[in-house]
Formats: sequence, C-alpha cells, structure tokens
Amino acid sequence: MGISQEGGGAITKGNDTVYNILTTDQVSCTDAATVIVTADGLRAKLNLFNTSTNVVIYVGPDDSVTTTSGFGLEPQRHIPWPYAGALYGIVTTGSQTVSVAEIQT
Repeated sequence: MGISQEGGGAITKGNDTVYNILTTDQVSCTDAATVIVTADGLRAKLNLFNTSTNVVIYVGPDDSVTTTSGFGLEPQRHIPWPYAGALYGIVTTGSQTVSVAEIQT
C-alpha cells in the first residue's frame, strides 16, 4: 500500500467505533484482472473511488472477474464496503486508476 497511518487501534465515541489505522493507495486496473487489495482480516472498511470521468471499473473477489461478471464502479463514484477479502478490478480496454483507502481495527 501507499501511505499508512497508525494511531493505536479502535476506540468508541458515543455509538460509533472509530478506527485509527488508515492505509491509502492508487491502483491501475487494466484489461486483465488486477489485484486492488489482498485479503486482510484486520480490515474494517474498504473505500474505493473510480478516478475516471468516463471508464467503468468492474470489481470482483478473485482473478476470474470480467467486465460482464464484475460489479461496475461507475466513473467518479465511491464505494464504502465493510469487506476484508481480496478484491480485483478490470476495465474493458486500456487502464484506469482506482483510489483505495483501507481502515483497519
């Protein structure tokens, strides 16, 4: 991953759990399945942002993801997921950057 900040684990504020470990990265997805993140049992939340203005990034849990089987992340859209598994991305042609933020317990 690109940048990581550790602050000492999770704390509770009111009814919310606040996590103190944030990791960010930029991943270039191509027309072949590309790993965006590997599985991480400590991940509490995964946030993806498609930086494109015109290219859909399709995501799935393994390298068999295709542009017809993957979940489409539309241009300039963000997905916050409570997901700890691996995630792969693919685009129809060329390459496209997905911005990633992982929050860990």
